[in-house]
Amino acid sequence: MQGSADTLCDLLKTSPQFSELERQKFFDPEALRISCTVMNTFGILPDEIRSPVIQEMFKCSGPGGMVVAGCWHKDSLPTGYKQFYSQ
Repeated sequence: MQGSADTLCDLLKTSPQFSELERQKFFDPEALRISCTVMNTFGILPDEIRSPVIQEMFKCSGPGGMVVAGCWHKDSLPTGYKQFYSQ
């Protein structure tokens, strides 16, 4: 699936990758939904799109859902890369 993170809900609702039953289950008000972005994906987004993306993640998570965003401190990235990924 490919699309823009700030239109995630629309993408999930219209993607031919999912059946109608899968969409109904996913968007069921009783379903626990978790929206997450990890491995600094959020950190590399342009500043002007970060807020709309987070808003969309909350929208997709729904009432009672969760949003998880993992990102690194930009100034510490070279140190983190050197200590964790270059060994």
